[in-house]
Formats: sequence, C-alpha cells, structure tokens
Amino acid sequence: MNENVEFSNELNEVTAKWVPYEGKVYLYGIGEDERVLEAETAERAEEIYWNFVYQFEQGHHGH
Repeated sequence: MNENVEFSNELNEVTAKWVPYEGKVYLYGIGEDERVLEAETAERAEEIYWNFVYQFEQGHHGH
C-alpha cells in the first residue's frame, strides 16, 4: 500500500497529502509555504490534517 492519500474539506482551502513511503504529510493552502510533518500512518496524517484545519479556522476567524 504505497498510495498517496489526500485530505480536503469544503470549509476552507487547507488540503493535505500523505506520502506513505516518505512517512510524511504535506499541508497546503495555509497562507504560507507548505508545511511537512512526520506521519507514519494514514490515521496520524488525518489527525494532523484536522488539527491543522482547526488551528487554521481559529486563526482566520479570531474566535
């Protein structure tokens, strides 16, 4: 299972791509350069992605 996994949502522009053989998740659309974080599993990558979406939303709407 070496397929890249992509995450996105309808709420904002944040997307992510998990690359299994690298063990990394790439985050895009965060208003700056992409960010790359370690993620050994798809579950971990998804967790990182949603945490990031949450932070992104908080930062943009000032809640």
